[in-house]
Amino acid sequence: MLELTTTITPALISANIDELKAYLEVEVSKYDIDVTEDKVKDAKKLATELNSVTKAINAVKKEKLLELEAPIKQFKSDIADLNDIVQSGRSKILSQVKIFEDKVLQEIAEAVIDKFNEEYKIQDLSEDYSGLPFKDLILLGSITKSGTLTKKVNDEIVARVATAKQKQKLDEAEAEKEALRLEAEVNKRVAEQRERDIKAEAQKKIDEAKEVIQETPIQEAPIRVTETPLKEEVVLPPKEEAPEGKKILRIAISFDIKVREGAPEDKVLLKMRQLLESAGIPDLVSIGVK
Repeated sequence: MLELTTTITPALISANIDELKAYLEVEVSKYDIDVTEDKVKDAKKLATELNSVTKAINAVKKEKLLELEAPIKQFKSDIADLNDIVQSGRSKILSQVKIFEDKVLQEIAEAVIDKFNEEYKIQDLSEDYSGLPFKDLILLGSITKSGTLTKKVNDEIVARVATAKQKQKLDEAEAEKEALRLEAEVNKRVAEQRERDIKAEAQKKIDEAKEVIQETPIQEAPIRVTETPLKEEVVLPPKEEAPEGKKILRIAISFDIKVREGAPEDKVLLKMRQLLESAGIPDLVSIGVK
């Protein structure tokens, strides 16, 4: 590249400095005495003249310095013009470089996003765990000369998705565990409520049956009725096989009712069974009197 070269000719200034210096020293020395009345006027006049001389000297100095500074100012202006040309060209180049690099970074971003989406499918990552951060991977060094992502970037994407997948598995396991716990709790409460309902309903039916039986003329002699077989000749049938996940409970209930003296036990039992069946308790295994 062409370099700036300069040629400087040192300025040479000629002036009657020595002559003027000698003259001024002589004139000033005339009044290097005590000023008397007869010399005071001339002393003031010389002081005024000397002040004018100073002004004249400074005026000449200023004029000549301006003449000397003119080429310096021109040189500074010329250098500024050169710098403007250089910086303008530099700005244009950088602008074109930025346009190119932005295009490359956009291609890298698309490649990174495509790789993430590919890994989401391969590792079966749910949508709730996708959308992983990727902006830090969009660098000019993230792509090879052939236009593909570097191995380092590919490996980083795979690792990030794997980490998210592991978290997904842990969260799903925890959620399933919590769901099972809640289901067990609900089932427990439902079973407890069902048991309370069954007991309440059974007690209600029994109370209703007792009220019906007690409507017949009664004697003082009490007869105890029990649902469990109490006579030796009564043989309980075997329990039915319970369906999967269920079990069969055989419940025995006994209570006292009052009937008329001499009432046949078999008719009392038959009436009791009919009342229980009409009350919604058809699965009566046995009934007896003690």
